[in-house]
Amino acid sequence: MILALKRLVSTKFFFSTAFVLIGAATWLFTPRMVQVQGPVFGTTYKVVVVAPKVSLTNASLKALIEHELARLNAIYSSYLPSSELSQFNRHRHSEPFEVSAELHAFFTQSKQWHARLNGAWDPTLGPLSRAYGLQPTMNDTPQSPADIRVGFEFITVMPNLRIKKQYPTLEVDFSSNAKGHAVDQLITLIRKKRGVKGVFVDIGGEIRTLGHKGNGAPWRVGIQHPVIGNGPLMIVAGNQLVVASSGNYLNRASAVGHILDPRTKGPVTHHLVAVTVMASTCRDADTLATGLFVMGHDGASNWLKDHPEYPALLVTKQPDGGIITHPLNGFMAHVDQ
Repeated sequence: MILALKRLVSTKFFFSTAFVLIGAATWLFTPRMVQVQGPVFGTTYKVVVVAPKVSLTNASLKALIEHELARLNAIYSSYLPSSELSQFNRHRHSEPFEVSAELHAFFTQSKQWHARLNGAWDPTLGPLSRAYGLQPTMNDTPQSPADIRVGFEFITVMPNLRIKKQYPTLEVDFSSNAKGHAVDQLITLIRKKRGVKGVFVDIGGEIRTLGHKGNGAPWRVGIQHPVIGNGPLMIVAGNQLVVASSGNYLNRASAVGHILDPRTKGPVTHHLVAVTVMASTCRDADTLATGLFVMGHDGASNWLKDHPEYPALLVTKQPDGGIITHPLNGFMAHVDQ
């Protein structure tokens, strides 16, 4: 054995072969940044992963992500006719409707947030949104907002994977928390891959990160300026960020902002223009951002004082067009100075 090794070392190709093998191993096992992006849920996604090539390539990462997004779309989409949620919405009966375990759990968690936010967050506003012209009308007979029945409290989550509508015309649209849920699901999938050092997932502005950018630097996330629009208001940084934002500046279809108040069945009338919130999961942050925005500055501030575990930034607009920022619950500790 020793003699064979001596003969190998003595050959003129030994060192060149060794360098090639070392180079190949370095190329395969050294973490580097892989990035993919594309359209999803009526918006876009962007995923950045720091991992060795032996674990993930651009092609394998894209396939992993798009397979999971397609699976989630088949459950939660309110636009895809074949989705499980769309089938529930078409169930125009008060008899219980059987759903999958995943959707049943999501309904359960959503009901909990509806109660915690005192009804300020409500996923049954789709028909009301269409009546205000904020979403495409699905029929030729437009309804007055006053005639539309909404209210997540009229939906009951029952045992044995069943959901019951008190009023058959009720519809559910989880667009205000399904994107955050999708971010969490992608994070869960990617972190299982060997050698992953860092992950950044962004779906429509709902963002979650893990680890670092490969050089040890933390991830940095810009918070959109609600007035200027093309530049960040602030930048937060960290290894484990969970950030979601909400505001009527993000999507204005008309003079009425796209976020409606389920308690009044009308547009919000306060001067709060944007909310950014942090939580332990992106689903929770996504839900919170919408609910807090609906509450307005005073309502959101009072709620957040009772829930100090959620750092948040409230932004109000002044009569002269300027803005005032209101960081709460230690939000500024996350800002990149």
